[in-house]
Amino acid sequence: MNDAGDIGKLKGALRAAARERRAMFFRANGTAVAKKLCEFMPELYLPHKAVVAGYGPRGSELDPLPALSYLAGRGYPLALSAAVAKDQPLVFRSWKPGDPLVPDVIGSLAPLPASPTVVPDVLFLPVIAYDRQGHRLGSGANLYSPTIAGVRAQGKALQVIGLSFAIQEEHSVPFEPSDVLLDGIVTERGVVWFRENEKKS
Repeated sequence: MNDAGDIGKLKGALRAAARERRAMFFRANGTAVAKKLCEFMPELYLPHKAVVAGYGPRGSELDPLPALSYLAGRGYPLALSAAVAKDQPLVFRSWKPGDPLVPDVIGSLAPLPASPTVVPDVLFLPVIAYDRQGHRLGSGANLYSPTIAGVRAQGKALQVIGLSFAIQEEHSVPFEPSDVLLDGIVTERGVVWFRENEKKS
């Protein structure tokens, strides 16, 4: 199926079901899984001093802050995404554990507007559903696709890694050419790489 309207309907149906399933799992396991992700950070083999960006979690999104704090303790500079206007790409503001966070224009917690903006090398992003081809279903706000395209247009080899509960895996996620492809994903079961050149031994 390649009609955009049909794909949109498929995404909408899957998004509703997957979001409900994620919310149920989050209530019982969200905090524990967020902490467990720290165990798998060494398996990402991130370049030394790479700028790692994450997000302020909303609702039942898996909280990246424990994993980011772990990386901060090992010398990685951090940033969090911030929405500055609807239908505009995200920006990334420098952040370290303990810095204050305030809601951005979509209600996500983000660093203060006065925080310096940076261009990340690695981006953690939230997931509603994913498959083993690296297709990701997001919230439908179309924030990450143009943001990632903009970063890569600057010549940055941005690595895109989803953070997810394992129950969010689907056999197949409907996708369009403009959608973000994940390089890998981290769940409570470990790291999975989708791009052959991203696999580490």
